[in-house]
Amino acid sequence: MTADLRLRRRPTLRVRFRGSGFVVDSPELSRAYEMQLPAMRILSLCELPVARNVLVEWADLESDAARALIDNLEREGLLVATEEQLPTPWDRWGLAAWFAHWEGARTRFLHVEEEVVALKQDILLREPPALTTTRHRDEGLPVVELEPVTESLMSTPLNEILVHRRTARFAASNPSTIDQVSAVVGATFASQGKFEAGQFGDVHMKSYPAAGGRHDLDAYVLVFDVEGLASGTYWYDDEYHSLRRIGPTPDRSRWDLLTGAQGPLLFASFACVTVSVTARLAWKYRSPRTYRDVWQHTGHAVQVLQMAATSAGLESFITGAFSDHEVQRELGLEADEWPTFVVAFNGEAKSD
Repeated sequence: MTADLRLRRRPTLRVRFRGSGFVVDSPELSRAYEMQLPAMRILSLCELPVARNVLVEWADLESDAARALIDNLEREGLLVATEEQLPTPWDRWGLAAWFAHWEGARTRFLHVEEEVVALKQDILLREPPALTTTRHRDEGLPVVELEPVTESLMSTPLNEILVHRRTARFAASNPSTIDQVSAVVGATFASQGKFEAGQFGDVHMKSYPAAGGRHDLDAYVLVFDVEGLASGTYWYDDEYHSLRRIGPTPDRSRWDLLTGAQGPLLFASFACVTVSVTARLAWKYRSPRTYRDVWQHTGHAVQVLQMAATSAGLESFITGAFSDHEVQRELGLEADEWPTFVVAFNGEAKSD
């Protein structure tokens, strides 16, 4: 076999359903082949050229069984060896990124009423997850009630915010105030009331949009140097506009290392880590395309964070360069709670 070449699916293959399996044929092949799911999975993975060892890993079979099945598919001409490389951008981003994109891009959206009704019934068979991460309340952790967002901090005209919003790299540490923390985090994540979403129950209304109102993002606040607020690691309670202290003073050097040693976390007065509680989305949305929503929601929220920071007189720095598992560990997150972005804030430098 051609171990040094990549494999791809024969372009002229045609697939039909038959009973509990599939029939695959091609005008270039002498006969049709009956296929079961393991073989079809391998063929589906090979729309683009795939290295043999990667295909073995992704085949969802024992390694020896995967190799035997791949060899057989190549022998029968269903897979063909090629010197082709992955096209741009997948040659840079890798096959895993392509596969996630491919699965989402092929999502079938339901329009037939009977299908929509059946899906709703299936969704409602399961209890929806809580709108808020209540475990931090249940733990009886210290709570800091935040003052309502003051108009004086959030009165900058939109055109000025859009002109002055920038991502900054801090060269010195300048303290913020608890009112600025309240303004920035509250303007973005505070619940502005609840909306009745029909059969799917109540959902929060917030300043940024989310698919079906299923706001999946939590905010964790790292407080380094904030006037009126003890340093520590906090979870923001969006229903009560308050902070729960879940951990000790965050280590600047540690968080700088976790965010790629870029520098701003060494000087920030506070930072916000956005975290997707994926169960809130997955309960209603079953398609791989929902994976995109996690990042779209993050983008919406981070833009609001930066605009609120600009209005509140703060500099901000944003990054997606961080160690996911280490951040999960630092914040005590569950496996289905994903850190998605880190935004650091700093008070504006004062003139002498």
